[in-house]
Amino acid sequence: MLAHPWRECELTLTAAHDYSSPYTDLEVWGEFTHAAGTTLRRPAFWDGGRTWKIRFASPIATGRWTWRSFSSVDDAGLSGQAGEIRCEAGPPTDHRFYRHGFWRMSPRGRNLVHSDGTPALLVADTAWALPWRATQEQCRVYAADRRAKGFNAVLLMSVQPDMHAKVLAIVPPTRASMWDSRICRAGISIN
Repeated sequence: MLAHPWRECELTLTAAHDYSSPYTDLEVWGEFTHAAGTTLRRPAFWDGGRTWKIRFASPIATGRWTWRSFSSVDDAGLSGQAGEIRCEAGPPTDHRFYRHGFWRMSPRGRNLVHSDGTPALLVADTAWALPWRATQEQCRVYAADRRAKGFNAVLLMSVQPDMHAKVLAIVPPTRASMWDSRICRAGISIN
């Protein structure tokens, strides 16, 4: 498989067995090893039916990666799959991450730089609940608005909080109407 640095490629695995709760019954991952010795682990995600996917983007500009899949259960379709990814320079682009690479800390640890050393500035907004509280159209509108205002990142929660968690205190109902029900159930005092 051919890939370009800092750009996502996707591997598909097909489970040999059905699982009643694939999201919680097993873990699947891939290990990617670069010819220079760097090894990265990437989780797979269940994509419905017997399909699992692993997404990988090389943080190294060029070179050969070998990969192998693993699973917490004995399943020949999920464990022991293997392959190779050749990473080569991509076509010219204006996309700053495709040109300069992922962000990392500078050598002195004082600021962000891209993989190639180009200075980077994080201008982020927080929209913690966006993934599960907004429609796709609302997400598009939000992203376009933030981009127009110069933001280049958004901080989100990728997993919804446990809505059935037990709490130590409950906000009095007279004040609860002012706040989102999730905050009230979390027992956060607003007094």
